[in-house]
Amino acid sequence: MPVPPMVVPVPQTAASAALPLPSDAVGAPVPADAVGAPVPAGAVGAPVPAGAVGAPVPAGAVGAPMTALLPADEAAGRTPSGSAAGLSPRNSGGGTLVYVMGPSGAGKDSIMRGAVDLLPGRLAVAERLVTRRDALPPDRFVSGERMALLVECGRMALHWSCHGFLYGIEKTVERDLRRGLTVMINGSRAYFTRARELFPDLKPVLVTADPAVLRERLEKRAREGSRAIGERLLRTDGSFDLDRDGLSVIDNSKDLEGAVKLFLNHVLSLGARD
Repeated sequence: MPVPPMVVPVPQTAASAALPLPSDAVGAPVPADAVGAPVPAGAVGAPVPAGAVGAPVPAGAVGAPMTALLPADEAAGRTPSGSAAGLSPRNSGGGTLVYVMGPSGAGKDSIMRGAVDLLPGRLAVAERLVTRRDALPPDRFVSGERMALLVECGRMALHWSCHGFLYGIEKTVERDLRRGLTVMINGSRAYFTRARELFPDLKPVLVTADPAVLRERLEKRAREGSRAIGERLLRTDGSFDLDRDGLSVIDNSKDLEGAVKLFLNHVLSLGARD
């Protein structure tokens, strides 16, 4: 489908209003006194004038209103998330990215919220987009179509699939890191290697709990049947190497308050080490 001609809406002056672009000037630089004139149809593909923020339309998405999804700072030139622009907590302005992972029911969100309550202003929990309709904060439901569009538009810093759903962390996490915050993410164990490739200095934390405790919590949550719960419990914590991966383990089988304090002390020690 052909791309329609782009019109750059620059306010006209009395002088420019009467000076349309000559027909034989297709592809030539626009004269200074012709600013505001419509760009001829034959000029599609020419360099986009400054002010046409959001162009060009990504390949494969001709006609889709993708640029309407882009925030002003990203449309002005932020790098798409495919390479993460080489950003990491250490070179993003002093912030620290804490990648929290573990089995369902281990209490990852509870521990992160508890840490923020104890140290507000210095810690932040990144909102996670998920295609699961019963998502609860800090998760937010989005449709599969919108998630795919956000990924294609370069809005996602991290994204993965798990248990038949799509998950993602928006690029606003990079802004928080540049502000010097410690940002915590509820991540996937299976995605950990890729996440570290994108953010080499992230700090991984594995939250665990006894299998019997996990089952009891998942049954109380009542999101899934016993078969699905059993399948979740069969997943292992992967082939992590505590020394190689710099992994810290928090056991949240019993006392949540104690687990929160252990987690917070660990997070605070990360800044001291760096």
